[in-house]
Amino acid sequence: MTILKEANGCTLLTDGESYIMAGGHTGRHMLSVQHTDNERLEGHWKGYLAANPLIKYKVHYVRENQYREYNANGEKVARKRRTHRTVMACNIADATAQAKAYSRRFYPQCYFTLEGVEEVSK
Repeated sequence: MTILKEANGCTLLTDGESYIMAGGHTGRHMLSVQHTDNERLEGHWKGYLAANPLIKYKVHYVRENQYREYNANGEKVARKRRTHRTVMACNIADATAQAKAYSRRFYPQCYFTLEGVEEVSK
């Protein structure tokens, strides 16, 4: 599969026989390559993006092994921290991936455990 375009968490792919639009919360959309010219493809791509706008999600997760506290002997103690991250994404999987990437970037020593995702854009 070849990626043709990506925007807002959505992807336009081709496998040689079909154009495939995926990644949005409305599901996959396919068009035949032999029955689709560039103008039709562009129109469907714009429509797919319009039907799959970014949504604000709050991702709740736990960071394990966060060494920020010390015991009475002055030794670092591993702790679990419940936290959340608010992200703009087109679906829950993309929101979770963004929160996990953030956690890995700024807290590489911690384990990421997903607790839940809620939509907060409404």
